[in-house]
Amino acid sequence: MEYRKLIFTYIPDVEEYADVVYLLWDYLGTLYKNGQILKGYDLVKHGSEYHAFVTVPENDALEEKYHNHYGIIALAKLEEVFLITSEEMGKNMSCNDSCKCEQPSGYMLYSDFCLQESPLICWDCGKSVPLYKLPYIGNEKEHYQVVSWQQAYNSVDQLWMNCLSDRFTYHQLTSPQSQLSKEGRDICTELEKEMGRPVYYYLYHEHEKMTNCPVCGKPWSESGHKEIVALKCDACRLATDESSKWF
Repeated sequence: MEYRKLIFTYIPDVEEYADVVYLLWDYLGTLYKNGQILKGYDLVKHGSEYHAFVTVPENDALEEKYHNHYGIIALAKLEEVFLITSEEMGKNMSCNDSCKCEQPSGYMLYSDFCLQESPLICWDCGKSVPLYKLPYIGNEKEHYQVVSWQQAYNSVDQLWMNCLSDRFTYHQLTSPQSQLSKEGRDICTELEKEMGRPVYYYLYHEHEKMTNCPVCGKPWSESGHKEIVALKCDACRLATDESSKWF
């Protein structure tokens, strides 16, 4: 994951105005909701320039070919006011590299309290797949549904890790029928329809061994990718580990 500085310099003879900050935030927001930059981006005013500090999943993530409908509109408005350049700052060591597989055999929806990358994990290499490379779901023209689910999951997991609201957080993380799990499983179903590849939902648990799938009651199958996740249920598209997994 590359850390990058975007530099917005006023076009000569263009008058500065206060509302430009809104345009900048709008553009950064479209990039985030499309998976082109990760959460935690910052905008800084430096003299007459504005600098945005962002983490991108891949070197070409900000190319216009990956922009969605909203990104193209937001960029066009900015280009009426600014010259936009970028500067590579180095590798973000708090994030892992993205998946490079051309045609993964499957995927898994997974997140936790500290994961910043895309929550869609390649079933073959175990790395995150950039969202902007995925089809949109839910009649959206962005990946806000996936991003929103990840924000909710990370927040619930953070509460669980802090030993707060244990009954609520444990239920949300471990029950396939919780609202959090239902939303995640719906995302998996829609992505699978669009991509034609199995998409599993990672179900957290703390038991030493969960013998059977909690949905259909049938025994778990070996995933074949134990270094990524140990167990799966092909019928219910669930995946889990033999005991709690820590990242």
